[in-house]
Amino acid sequence: MIKNIIISILVLLNTSVFSLNTSEKTDAVNCLKKAYAQWNSLLKEQKETAICIKYSVTIKYMQENAEKTTNSTVEFYSKNDKSVILNSDMQYYGDNALWMVIQPIEKRITLYDPDNNKLNQRKSIQPSAIQDSIFKVSTVISDKKEKTGNKEIRKIRIRLNEKGIKSFGFTTVDYIIDCTTNQIKALKMYFAPSSKQMRSLELKVNEINNKYSGQVLTNNFYSKVFQPNGKLRSDYSKYQVKDFRKSKKL
Repeated sequence: MIKNIIISILVLLNTSVFSLNTSEKTDAVNCLKKAYAQWNSLLKEQKETAICIKYSVTIKYMQENAEKTTNSTVEFYSKNDKSVILNSDMQYYGDNALWMVIQPIEKRITLYDPDNNKLNQRKSIQPSAIQDSIFKVSTVISDKKEKTGNKEIRKIRIRLNEKGIKSFGFTTVDYIIDCTTNQIKALKMYFAPSSKQMRSLELKVNEINNKYSGQVLTNNFYSKVFQPNGKLRSDYSKYQVKDFRKSKKL
């Protein structure tokens, strides 16, 4: 469950519901659009420096008629054509030669071509694409500003219509936005009752470093796992490999 959400989430608190007039709604939507634009600018290809975003994810879901909660932390790294997502359940490494998913719990390694259609669909779920779609099928139902220490934050809640619920699978999204930087600091999605498992998903941004200079993106991704002769390195010797690439060579 978590691995699919991590890939697609490089996407989206509880406030009282009240009606807004047209100008207030427009202002709230403009605020969200600016926040998404901020994400887009962060995720643009950077030639000189890399970006590192660390965030936490809380998922509530139903299992055996009881509500369960899972908490995890995610690290996202990107520079030019290279991207890395690290989580205890999944590690994703991608560049213009290879997309590789490592699942330590399942002891599985999956290899894809960069132009794999299924992964391209996931990759296309970017904030800009969601922004263009979500505002067409949703309404702002609450918007308020609060002081937290010396910072001012804005809490905006949107509710999706029937078409939106059918398309996205959730009914409501709560955003927390830093009024100074226009950055999304947190968001929470509430899923539709038709969802048999998922109840809510909350994301909180813990750190953004757009001048990352560490080693995560420097090494060859294939060589991280495979020896020059194509055999698995010792750390991955017990892993199962699924290779969906058209060409098995790099």
